[in-house]
Formats: sequence, structure tokens, C-alpha cells
Amino acid sequence: MRALPENCSMLDLLRAEWRRYRLPALGVGLAHLLLLIYLTRLLKLPQQSLSFLTLIGAVYMISGMLFGAWQMQGHRRPSSWLSLLHRPISPVRIGAALAGAGSLVMLQTVLLPIVLALPIMIFMGQPIDTLHAGLAVHALLLSLCGYLTGAAALLGPLWRGLPLLPFAPLLLFDYIPLPWLLLPMIAFDLLLLAVLLDRFRPDLAAPPQHLGSRLLQGLPLLIAFAWLLQMLLQILVQGMLALIGTHPSQAPENPEQFEHWRRLNATELWKQALPVLPATWTAAQLDEADHLHVRYPGTSLPQRHQPAAPRAGGLNWSDPKRGWTLLFSHDTMRYRVQDPRGRQLGWLGAGCLTEQAQDTPAFDHPPLLLGGAVGVGNRLWRLQPGNDCLTLAMELPASAGALQALERQGRAQLLIGTQALLGLDAQGRTQWQLALPQGLGKTEHFTLSRHAQRDDALLAMVEGRHLQPSQPRLRLWHIDGQGRLHALLDRPLKPDFPDWFVWADWLVAPAISTLIGNYKQWLERQFGSAHLLAETPPRSPRVLGIALALSVLSGLLALALSRRRSGGGIGWAFAAVALGPASLGVQALLQDRVRPGPTWSR
Repeated sequence: MRALPENCSMLDLLRAEWRRYRLPALGVGLAHLLLLIYLTRLLKLPQQSLSFLTLIGAVYMISGMLFGAWQMQGHRRPSSWLSLLHRPISPVRIGAALAGAGSLVMLQTVLLPIVLALPIMIFMGQPIDTLHAGLAVHALLLSLCGYLTGAAALLGPLWRGLPLLPFAPLLLFDYIPLPWLLLPMIAFDLLLLAVLLDRFRPDLAAPPQHLGSRLLQGLPLLIAFAWLLQMLLQILVQGMLALIGTHPSQAPENPEQFEHWRRLNATELWKQALPVLPATWTAAQLDEADHLHVRYPGTSLPQRHQPAAPRAGGLNWSDPKRGWTLLFSHDTMRYRVQDPRGRQLGWLGAGCLTEQAQDTPAFDHPPLLLGGAVGVGNRLWRLQPGNDCLTLAMELPASAGALQALERQGRAQLLIGTQALLGLDAQGRTQWQLALPQGLGKTEHFTLSRHAQRDDALLAMVEGRHLQPSQPRLRLWHIDGQGRLHALLDRPLKPDFPDWFVWADWLVAPAISTLIGNYKQWLERQFGSAHLLAETPPRSPRVLGIALALSVLSGLLALALSRRRSGGGIGWAFAAVALGPASLGVQALLQDRVRPGPTWSR
């Protein structure tokens, strides 16, 4: 940075700091633009799924984190730091000027190339919607989140800054990037900005003194510590169980255990259940049967102005017979149809191909691709071979919920709804229907088996979730030739791990975990994925007792820690009781060790 007069203003400092990076930022922004254009031609970048866009968001976040750390590394040296703060401007305004310059660099290297790439993508035949404008702003907010985290982590002792780094990735993977949900991300960035500005003080090693500063510095650390403690607990417990040979995956065959049934393939499952099957089914017939085995069927349904869910397979598809490529537009809620050369043929919705998109949306929600068909809510649409129309092929009863998957293998066809299973014949007619008591989100897998020489079938459902609070069950049915279901077995299974282990995130930080959980449930209720999830089982009295004991123990440890460190006292004890064990790590970082007084000798 060029030498500035002592009476320079905050704006002068911002300009001087930005000039240091403007030329490198221009080069990075140009390289970013060229990369986006290349990826658009290679991958149809605007139409990628949420999982791919999350990966790109991680690159933006890490890039911002590295730049923030690099920028502050040059200022945190004692001589440079004292020279920087020895100005008539307050430290907070100095920090705001440096952060403003860094934000301009992020805008120049992240947002500007994306904005310039959007019209180029339109020229290349890619449909650009409101969704992509929201994602462009979201990319900037992610890079700013990384930048502010990296900058704040470098100001002060590293042992106090490094635990702040996991905070940014947690926001990346727990946040749903909808254009109208940018406000939470803005709030996260403002919180990190306040943390950064609070660290602009003459003594970088000094802990926060007043209550507001402790809250600012402690909240991100508390979330990061809760996550780290949960991960550490799971790794240590599973590692110890594996070391002594009692891990569920190493345990001997135990039909009472959930792990035993979740790992079996279709043939193994039915041979294990042979004693309860009808006498007409033999082991030889099971070997010859046609098995349809569906694992982890539950996935969030795509919503308007939201990228496709990770396992939804994207929103776009191709028709090899016609040579069409169908690209979904969220604004028109229709498919933009292109020929093999990329020329636009028209728009396709719930009806026939038209030259222009109509004003009324074609679908209520973005379609879900289901093996040559598209599902929207409880309706299934197919592209007919004799014309260029999407025709309604099936409408599920309301009790089945929304369509999730359509699986077929030989004569075995299974239509999976969010609230029920339906068995279909070769003509697509419903033969039987089975309700899902726990909901699709709490089901491990389904198995439907038929024999070529028989009219009946066997159905198995393993309910439960690995490493999540659930109530595992094994349920078996026999489906006769008339489509009637006869229950063969309904057995509760033992979970893989005890309750206290699957509730580890709540035990180490009950207040934060409850707050984040309620926020996620609100998102799910507002934007349509709540119907995939069953009610979470209530916490057992044993878990509540462990939580109470940990809270009291945390309060006592906080008091003991306050005697060895300056500040806090009874306030830290109350905080530890309310916030759980994760608060102890925050207390250890934000308090200075008590130094013994001077000793006198003769």
C-alpha cells in the first residue's frame, strides 16, 4: 500500500487498498469468465443440479477464504498493524475500509464474470431464468462468506482463529440456494463482518472484553465447536468399536439388528425370511425370481427457481427417437426443445409442442424424471410416440402423496410415492397400494420379487435410517394373484447405535441444534420437502437425563475454568448450562489464562 497521509479518510483507505489488487483481480475475473464459457459448452452449466452447483460454490468460498487470509496476513505483522491503526480513523472504520476493498475484489472476480457470462449463455442457446440471477448473487455471498471468515481467522492468535474456519462450509452445505432466500445468507455475512470488525483492536492477542464482543466472537465458534464435537464423538466411538471388534458392521449375524437387514441384497433377504414365507415359495424359486431392489428412495422434490435435488437426476432429458434435447425453464415452467444442432424447435408443457411459451405455467412444480416419463405432484406424464405431446398417463390417489420414483424390472413394477407404494401391471394399472407409516424419508429400502411362473409376489420394506434418530422395523408382505396384501412379518429392530449416539449433535449443543433444526423444518414446510420426512422420534428419558447431566457438568467445569482464566465467573457457568459442552471450548478460547502475581525475594 502506498504511504497515506495521517489524516486520510476511510474512503481514501478503501481506494488505496483496492488499487493493490485491482490488476490481479482483473486477470482472475477474465480467467473466470473464460472458464464459465468453456463449462457452458461442455456441461450446459446453467442446467446443472444442486450438488454440482454446491461444488462450484465451495470453490468460490475457498477462493474468498484464501484471499481474505492473504490480505490480512500482510497487515497483522506488529509494525504494520500499529502503523495501520495509528490514524485518526477509528479501528472499526479502518476494518470496514479493508473489508470494503476485499468485497470489491470479490465482486470483480466472482459476480462480474457471472453477469457477463449470462448473455453469452443465452446466445449459446441456454435458457436463463430468474433462478440464475439469484444464484449469481448467491455466488457473491458465498465468496464474501469465505473472505470474511479467512480474514477474521488471521486476526489474532491462530489457536483462536482456526476454529472459525469450519463455520463457512457449514453454511454452504446447510443452506438451500433459492433466489428469494438470500436474506439468511446476507445475515450470515453481516455476522461475519461484525466478527471481523470487532477484531480490529490494538492488541490482536487480547480476548474480547465486553459482553457484546464476546457474543459476536462466541456465536460462530459455538456452531463450529458443536459440529466438530459431534464429528469427533462419532469418529472416536466408531473407531473404538471397530478396534475392539463390536462395531455393528463387524458384529456376527443378528436378525434382531437393523444393520443386519440393511446390508442384505434381495436374494439374501428372502432366504433369511424363508421360514415366514408361504410354503409354496422355495429357496430354488427365490434364486430364479426377478428382484427389484430400491435403496434410499427418498429425495427432496425440485422446487420452482431451485436447482434439481442431488439425486433427482437433473431437470433436463433427451428423446433419442426424435433427437430432442429438452431444457427446463423455471420462468415458463416448460421445456425448451432443441434439435441435435442446438436450434430451438419450440416449447413443450402439459400438452403439445408450441412455437411460443404461453403465459400460464404448464406445471405446478418442476417435473421429476422417472425413466422416460416426468412426474409432477401425483401425476405422471409421457411423451407419446405418435405426436409431439406430453400426455397424462397416470394420476395417483391423494393418499399416495407425490411421485418419487418408478422402478421396473421385468414384470415387477413399483411406483414410489411420498406416502405410499403402488404395484403396477404391464399395462400400468394399479394392482395394490401400501401406505408408508413412517414416511418415505425414514425408509431404508424396498424389495419387490416375482417369479416368471407365478402370479403372486413378495414385498419387503426395511424402515429406519443409519446414524439418524429413527425406529427401525422389518415388514414383509405376500401379494396374491388378485393384488391383495397379506402381512407376513412386522418386527421392530434394534438400532445400530444407542440413542445418545444418534442425538450427539443435540447433546453437545442443545440450544444451537434446536435452533438450526427448527430453521430447517421451516424451510421444508415453506418449500415443499416436509412431506418426505416422518416425524422425528421423541428423545428418550435416558437421552434427556444425559443432556441434563452434561449441562450441569458443563456449568461446573465453566466455573472451574473461570478460576484459571480471567473474566467470566458465574456468567460463563450459566452460559455453559444453557448451551451445553460446546460452550466450554468457546470459553477456553475467549478468556486469557490468569497469570500469577509477582513474587518478592530478599
